[in-house]
Amino acid sequence: MTLKMATVEAWINPAIRKLAPKQASAPRNDQALRLDKGELPYPPSPRVVAAIARAADCCNRYPDVLGGALRDQLAQYTGTQPEQVIVGNGSDDLIELLIKVFVQPKQQVLLTIPTFLSMAMRLK
Repeated sequence: MTLKMATVEAWINPAIRKLAPKQASAPRNDQALRLDKGELPYPPSPRVVAAIARAADCCNRYPDVLGGALRDQLAQYTGTQPEQVIVGNGSDDLIELLIKVFVQPKQQVLLTIPTFLSMAMRLK
C-alpha cells in the first residue's frame, strides 16, 4: 500500500508543519572551526582516545538511562550527591528538559543573544 504525501501530512501535528526546515551550515572549510558545534582547535588527548577504544567493546549495549555510574563519578568529582547531577544526550537534550520542567505554556522567557539555537526553537 502506498500512502500519498497529502495523506501523511494530514497526520502531522500542525505546529510541526509550521516549522521552517533546518538550514544546512555553509560548506566546511577544513581550516575553520565550528565553535557553535563544539569543535576544538586541537585533537583529543591520548587518554581520551584510549578511553574511547575501551568503550568500543561495549558500545553495542544501551547505557543506564539515568547515567548511574557517570552520575556517581561526577558527584564524587564535584563534591555533590548523585541526586544533584543530571546527565543527558548533549546540551540540546538538557535544554529541552529544563524548558519542560521550568517553563509554563505561554510563559514569556527572556533569551540573551547569542543563545543556543535549540533554546530559541523549543520556546516557540
